[in-house]
Formats: sequence, structure tokens, C-alpha cells
Amino acid sequence: MAGATIDHMISLTILIAALLVAMMTYNGLFASAVDYDRNRQVANKAVDLINTICLSPGSPTNWGATNDSVFGFGLQDPQTGGYALSPYSIMRLRTSNDSQLVEYYSTYYNNISLGYGGYLLIPVADCINYTTATELLGVNRTYGFRVDIVNSRLM
Repeated sequence: MAGATIDHMISLTILIAALLVAMMTYNGLFASAVDYDRNRQVANKAVDLINTICLSPGSPTNWGATNDSVFGFGLQDPQTGGYALSPYSIMRLRTSNDSQLVEYYSTYYNNISLGYGGYLLIPVADCINYTTATELLGVNRTYGFRVDIVNSRLM
């Protein structure tokens, strides 16, 4: 009877040791799988957001050309379609650089450069800031994305 008990205790100790060694061995594999899954989710969300921004004109569809309130965020040009961005919607985006603001008769304007010597001033009250855009897209500080739209021209 005592021999069977000792055998069971030894086999239980060996089983626990084998489980601990296996868990330590596969712990890195499990951590890699969790990281991969998290990165895949973030990548899928980034693709969904870029498609939403580029393939949707927003709501109302002409929000960039008017000073109407925005209910859905999107930058697609409604007349062109596809991945063409509306220049009017882009102009209503507020720059993150407050040094580009211009004050004129107690009203602040977003200063948009149109090239050498040309400027377009849009009232800040009519512009959409980054916080409002993330709220309209439904990712309010969830993923930490940042989208920069850069004006690139061929010289």
C-alpha cells in the first residue's frame, strides 16, 4: 500500500514538472499568437478606416462645399467616385498647427496655402478637427491612428 502511494506521488510530481516545462516552452508561442491576433485586428481596422474615409463622401455628401454640419465623415469626391478625394472636404479639415491660424476681426481662420502667394482662409468654426473626425468614424481614441493628408504636386 505504501509503495503504491509513493509511486503515485512520484508520478504526480513528474507530471507537474512536465507540465511546467511544457508551459514554459510554449509560453513564447502563445504570446506570439496573441500579438499576431492583435496586430491582425489593428491592420484590418486600419484598412476599414482608410476605405471608409476614401470611398465614402460622408453625410451630407456635399459637406465640404457647404458649411453644413457633418454627420458622417468621408473624403470621397461624390462626382468622381473611386479613390478620388474631394478638394472641398480636405479644405474643411482643421490643421493641427495653431500657428497657421489667422485672426481677422475677432474671427479665426484656417490658413490653407494654395502655392506661392495664394492663400485660402476658412473659418475655424466651419472646419472639422481631428477629434470630431475620430468621433464620426467611431474610433474615438481606440487605436491611436493618425492620418496625414499631404498636398503633393508635380513640379
